[in-house]
Amino acid sequence: MFVEGLALYLAKMGVGKVGSTIFADAMPQDAKSAVMVTSPTSGIEVDHELAGFYMDSVLIVVRDISLSAAQRKMQVINDLFPVDNVTSKSVFFRMLRPMTLPIVYPRNDGALFEIGLPVEFAGYML
Repeated sequence: MFVEGLALYLAKMGVGKVGSTIFADAMPQDAKSAVMVTSPTSGIEVDHELAGFYMDSVLIVVRDISLSAAQRKMQVINDLFPVDNVTSKSVFFRMLRPMTLPIVYPRNDGALFEIGLPVEFAGYML
């Protein structure tokens, strides 16, 4: 839910369109210019002391054919944060904030560039 909520928030802010240029948890291999929001590989942590409230992180990945295009798109996304009190579909984000500067990954097998941004969130499902 949090991944989808953040993907919808990015679409609302004009970053792209969910399902064609913004994806949740899986980006098609043939996507040359796209954004993906993905869950941590260990899952989203559950705190039994704060039932229903979650604080963890997700990763936003930008892919493009050129490094400069990927960097421009990531800058647009990075400029959206930090932000507080965002409702997106069935999720309320108390806060969303970058944990690091964007991370440039080595060029992938398809000769595309990818840049990641780990984003910390706190919130709950509505």
